[in-house]
Amino acid sequence: MERDCRRSEGSFNFEIRSVPIPEPKPWEVLIKLTVTGVCGTDVSLAAGYVGPTCDILGHEGVGHIVALGSGVDPSIVKAGDRIGVSWVRDACGSCPCCREPGGETRCLEQLNSGRKLDGTFAEYCVVPARYLLTLPDDKANLPDELVAPVLCGGVTAYKALKTCGATPGEWVAVVGAGGGEEFCLLSGAEAYFDALEPDVVASVKNTTTGGVGVRASIVTAGSGKAYQNGLDVLGSLARWFAWGYRPLPRSSVSILWPSSTEASGSWEPWWGRVRRRLRH
Repeated sequence: MERDCRRSEGSFNFEIRSVPIPEPKPWEVLIKLTVTGVCGTDVSLAAGYVGPTCDILGHEGVGHIVALGSGVDPSIVKAGDRIGVSWVRDACGSCPCCREPGGETRCLEQLNSGRKLDGTFAEYCVVPARYLLTLPDDKANLPDELVAPVLCGGVTAYKALKTCGATPGEWVAVVGAGGGEEFCLLSGAEAYFDALEPDVVASVKNTTTGGVGVRASIVTAGSGKAYQNGLDVLGSLARWFAWGYRPLPRSSVSILWPSSTEASGSWEPWWGRVRRRLRH
């Protein structure tokens, strides 16, 4: 069974249908998936914002190996190993990006789950054995349903926090934090502000820093207003991270750029981020 994306006249919907179980090529392994997350990128893919895609989307999958391709060394991976299936399914290893440390996420020939290869909205998928992410087999403390969203959204946010430059005691604003006030505070936030407040920017700056502005902001919502708020809450020599970016109507974005602000994206080698995040 798999969940298939169907598009028509600018809209999309998902249908459940039966398809054959994929056969692993000699260099691949077959994964039986137990759970998959749904990322904002999947919505952008389904809506056609990023060009042609596969019908089966998804790139936050967790499962176990059930079959090895004929050329896969069973001393390296074996049936039963717990695997994470993320956005980058394979990289060429030889382009200028791949030759840079951590550059494979910008590989010129990369294969992506749901974009160039069938994704994780299915019961089975195949993954090149050379690009496997093996996961700890500790389901009691790391259940599949909690690991899956870490494979993309979680590690991307982690990278933003890791590199934002804030030190203990400094404030970081997450613009577009989902789940509402109760969820955010239970997750460790020290303050919560409703984006619909008449002057939310002033509220953030006055409450956190006495009007000075925060050390960094991480924008997780794909809207022009969120981008502007993320800039407006910053103090001097601060850093702004665009994490929730997707194509937006030109008329919806009118950003005023502070001269002392540094802009960054949040992206790094996904297997390193996952392993570091799961250790914490």
